[in-house]
Amino acid sequence: SRTEQLYLAKGRSALAPGTGVSEAYNRYRVRGFKLEAQRMVDGNSHYWGLAESDPEVIKFGIFRKFNLCLSAKKAEKLRSDILSLLSEAVSDQTPEEDGGVHVNTIVYMRPTVTQLKKWATSIGVSWEEISRDGIVDEVED
Repeated sequence: SRTEQLYLAKGRSALAPGTGVSEAYNRYRVRGFKLEAQRMVDGNSHYWGLAESDPEVIKFGIFRKFNLCLSAKKAEKLRSDILSLLSEAVSDQTPEEDGGVHVNTIVYMRPTVTQLKKWATSIGVSWEEISRDGIVDEVED
């Protein structure tokens, strides 16, 4: 028997398909996402506050929501291209002492709620059944 905990630092990437993991683990993923989203909300409020005094900070931010309807192949390519671009940026960072600017980059790409509901219906599971909401603090195996 062991106790597993998902710490936020470890929950910042969910690239693996996630098949074969437990319901409890997926609830940890939800918790990590909620914590990161709250940090994003807090940072955003300060970002706009600073922009009132220093409009130059605007050039380091972007928020744009797109609701796309793509073929499965194009959606997979979009995901791959975004990951490739970010991986390149990770490997080519500028140290702070050389003028590097710290920026958070969060990519969120998921099927829409409408799409998820359609898929759930097509495989015969209820919307409530697939929810992995809720906070799990510890899981005993």
